[in-house]
Amino acid sequence: MSLKQQFYQDSSRVSTKAGSSRGSDNTFDNVTQTPIAGRLIVTIVEGQKLNVSNYQSRPYCVCEFERIEVVTREAMRDSDLPNQRGKPMDFLDLVRTATSPVWKHKAVFDVARLDGEVHVSVYERIHNNAQSENFLGMFKVQPPRRPNQTIDAWFKLSPRGKETVTGKVRVQISYEIIEYLEVNDFEKSTFLDNTSAQSYVSPYSRTIHKRRNRRELRKRTYALYWIERLPVQVTNDPFANNIFNGTLF
Repeated sequence: MSLKQQFYQDSSRVSTKAGSSRGSDNTFDNVTQTPIAGRLIVTIVEGQKLNVSNYQSRPYCVCEFERIEVVTREAMRDSDLPNQRGKPMDFLDLVRTATSPVWKHKAVFDVARLDGEVHVSVYERIHNNAQSENFLGMFKVQPPRRPNQTIDAWFKLSPRGKETVTGKVRVQISYEIIEYLEVNDFEKSTFLDNTSAQSYVSPYSRTIHKRRNRRELRKRTYALYWIERLPVQVTNDPFANNIFNGTLF
């Protein structure tokens, strides 16, 4: 028996054993995705009386919900505005930005469960300093569980351990239900060559579908795609690959 014949024989034995041990149980068939119930909109508005270590610091926040983190921008100074550039820096502007920062940063989270909490941590960043990151406090918020309900309140900062923490942060949180799309929600669109959406049969086998749809909602376009299916070539060669091509447009 040649080495090539022995290799194919061993390969068939391995595949037979693997198929018999698995049986009809397929691991991937048991994988389920958690449906998205809605979206949580969190806006970190501003802070007051933060215990900063340096008036050159620029505080920022880290907002976390269901293991997803969003980092806000650094607090903006009046001297950073386009119409204020080139002017001398005001000391009161530095103090106000460090101790009472304004962020107005909005973050959007997908909601799979309604029992999660929003965690907000505040840090200060000091440029050109050896210890550039300092913890300023944290707090937790139970988000609203009903749509069209908004939380707009100040939350007192708490320490993680023995840190000296002062101040509070204003946060706005609202919850909205996701509107799932259906077939009737779409309207027929056209291709770039101005031809209508179409479906035709390939001359060599299988159907090739080319479809492009859109849905107008809040002045945005949804579900714009191009799907193409090519024939599958199956051979006895164990090294041959099945062909499937799906190209997003």
